[in-house]
Amino acid sequence: MPTPGNGSASAVRFSVVSTNAIGDSDAVSTGSGVWSDIVPAAPSGVSAEPLDHGLRVTWNAVPTPSGGTPVSTYVVDVGGVSTSVGCSTATCTTSVVDSSLANGTLVTYSVSARNDAYGPLASWNSTSQQGTPAGAPLAVTPPIATSTSDTSIALDWSGTFSANGRAVSDYTAAIYTGAGPSCAADGTVNDNGATLFAAGTGTSTIFSGLSPEVEYTLVVFAYNGQGCTQSQTVIARTPPSVVVDLSVSGPSANGSVFDFVLQGIDLGGGMVSSGYSVYYRLNGGTEYGPVSIPGFLAAEPLQFGQSVSVELRACRDYGGQLVCQPTMSSAFPLGVPVDPQVIGPLTFTQDDSGDPQNDGTFAWLGFPSGSYELVEYACGTAPGDGTFTVAGSDPTCHVSANPAQTPWLTIRVTANGGQTYTISYNGFDYD
Repeated sequence: MPTPGNGSASAVRFSVVSTNAIGDSDAVSTGSGVWSDIVPAAPSGVSAEPLDHGLRVTWNAVPTPSGGTPVSTYVVDVGGVSTSVGCSTATCTTSVVDSSLANGTLVTYSVSARNDAYGPLASWNSTSQQGTPAGAPLAVTPPIATSTSDTSIALDWSGTFSANGRAVSDYTAAIYTGAGPSCAADGTVNDNGATLFAAGTGTSTIFSGLSPEVEYTLVVFAYNGQGCTQSQTVIARTPPSVVVDLSVSGPSANGSVFDFVLQGIDLGGGMVSSGYSVYYRLNGGTEYGPVSIPGFLAAEPLQFGQSVSVELRACRDYGGQLVCQPTMSSAFPLGVPVDPQVIGPLTFTQDDSGDPQNDGTFAWLGFPSGSYELVEYACGTAPGDGTFTVAGSDPTCHVSANPAQTPWLTIRVTANGGQTYTISYNGFDYD
């Protein structure tokens, strides 16, 4: 059935009559106009770029079909989310964004050109492709910064970012003490005085050449073509330098024993006697600490009477956070810590329980052992009183005392070039 032309301006109405041997039926007419047209071709050059929960779709404009009406709009569908757009240029583009379009999930998108063709009779040509929505990386946890020496800090960001639909192509780590760096949407990082490390797809680095005892701020930028995202900043402090010298005194009385006292340490800039604490170990044994300066370098039981050396590592307290040099110093010789105590049990037995005198005998199992220069003992009526005798095989000592006097046993040890160290025992504490 011919029409006056294509398009709604040439719409026609028609009716149909059925005829049989009896006659004609009533005419049945179309309720509205119907027209002819030529459906536009499918678009060419269709492509898409990822967006955060969507796609930016691009295609070539479709020419007017020969004999048909001009293209007026395009219907773009992305994963079931449709929009109708116009386009008056040779290349067309539109963005379709919706929360239902999950980042990182493949979706089908299509574009079809529309003109004045009668919809109920039109079968529109379309071009379909597939694409994946994606956004800029998401920062989910802070990176982890760890001091590895007094001049280096390790930074790890392996769990810091979520790709958000598109793999991260470039990581940039930064360390600074002043103003922080920044990152543009295209991934360009402005250092702003910071030290940068372009890691590519790596997820860790070590910043070296730093200064001891300095607070640094560290941050990581992630770029995936969709934008540049900054991690949370983290603080790390470099520890003190390795101890190169020390100042000690003693051995001095530390309860019943005599230990060396740490008076100062030299971290390469001269001796300091405050502001630091240390961990230490004697003769490569168990590590102890932290010990404040001044503080005892306490020996272990088997180290008394032996020449000892000490290794140290210094620490600084930053608001309750102790930052320590991870490396022990070289060993520094100290001398001989002294334990003058007798090997017990120690007893004091009066000569006659009915005698008003305080005469009696001290007895014990053995004398202090070790590489001491001399071990002596004496009994008297006051600490250090009596005639000192070189320790031998007889661990006993007799005291003559009247009722008003107290029996005392004194052990005297000579070590460290003629220095003496004593301990005295009150007999009444052991009778």
